[in-house]
Amino acid sequence: MSLVKQRNFDLALAEELTELGGGGFGTLIKFDANTVKFNIVGGDEVEMGREYIAHPDQYARGWTKFVDKKPVDRKVFKIGDGEPPERDELDEPECAGRSDDPWCYQRYLPLEDIKSGEIVTFAGKSVGSKIGLFNLLNTFSINQHRGLPIIKLATGTFPTTAHGRKWHPAFAIIGWTGDGDASGGGGPTDVTPGKYDADLAHLRGDEGDPPENDPEDPG
Repeated sequence: MSLVKQRNFDLALAEELTELGGGGFGTLIKFDANTVKFNIVGGDEVEMGREYIAHPDQYARGWTKFVDKKPVDRKVFKIGDGEPPERDELDEPECAGRSDDPWCYQRYLPLEDIKSGEIVTFAGKSVGSKIGLFNLLNTFSINQHRGLPIIKLATGTFPTTAHGRKWHPAFAIIGWTGDGDASGGGGPTDVTPGKYDADLAHLRGDEGDPPENDPEDPG
């Protein structure tokens, strides 16, 4: 019987704890475009430049229903588990597209702290989050043979029609787990924030603002 790699075990354990805990995502990190900071939801700021091993193979997206600002239902799927439902397949379809829609579409990326091994989850719903995640996932898709990306928290900007340039989260790749050094010493990879802006026009609305509503993230 082969030994289970520690990193795979950590993720499997985190998933089991999620199931036992009622479907939550554990510790969440979000990006505030107004303050240009990453923060633990309900906790402290996470310093810019903090390093993690990203797990794009565990990336998930879908709908969370909030009642009184608390999640009460989720329809969230990993890429390998299929597509999440369309909004009109969920309850309260008459609320779709309104500011009081209880359903919020979000994206989730597990991050493993380089130093502590703690697994946290980046959660985002805005156009800026789409861009940051796209840049990372796109680079990962053509470099999977190098292992998992080692990233540091960073920022970038993207243009909007009505509001000028806006901040977005970025996950700057500084190495790969398969390059023989899991501490970021394998040399930088070019993932310049905003590098794919020209290809991301289809992700932005006419005004460049997030179309989703998130009761936990009014900013």
